[in-house]
Amino acid sequence: MLHDLSLTELAAMLRARALSPVELTQHMLARIGELDPKLHAFVHVMSDVALAQARDAEAELGRGEQRSAVHGIPLGLKDLFATLDAPTRAGTVVLTAWNAGQDAEVVARLRRAGAIFLGKLKTTEGAYAVHHPDVIPPVNPWGDALWTGISSSGSAVATAGGLCFGALATDTGGSIRFPSHC
Repeated sequence: MLHDLSLTELAAMLRARALSPVELTQHMLARIGELDPKLHAFVHVMSDVALAQARDAEAELGRGEQRSAVHGIPLGLKDLFATLDAPTRAGTVVLTAWNAGQDAEVVARLRRAGAIFLGKLKTTEGAYAVHHPDVIPPVNPWGDALWTGISSSGSAVATAGGLCFGALATDTGGSIRFPSHC
């Protein structure tokens, strides 16, 4: 299945035009629709943005234009990173509709590189200790009873569950390391 391929395998297939970025993105969005109701990795799926980015990548790659190794690759973004075209909640319920109106630098760089943004991934409240009581925490794809770690748990669950091919995360005190270990 497409979601089992590595990022580098996909990049080669996209460059060779053996795979369409639109087809790949549609596959991943369908997979998110199927599995995320159980895994709860995403706080906001960016379907329209992802499909528009995929169409752009397909046209550019079709013309032989390759921006980077992640051009046309569907990725997830931890919900701490500001995005121009989606709310940034930082794991809170207070910021449910807040939008920074601009991309964080790393998001802007990925956008310029031609990456495809599937959506924003759950984080603990303020990227600190626990998820807000009104937020369903991510579920470990390897077993419901297993811990998912802390603040970058949405990024880890989405990547391990095959809902994206990579994800932005942050680590201040184990926020990437604990979820990666889990």
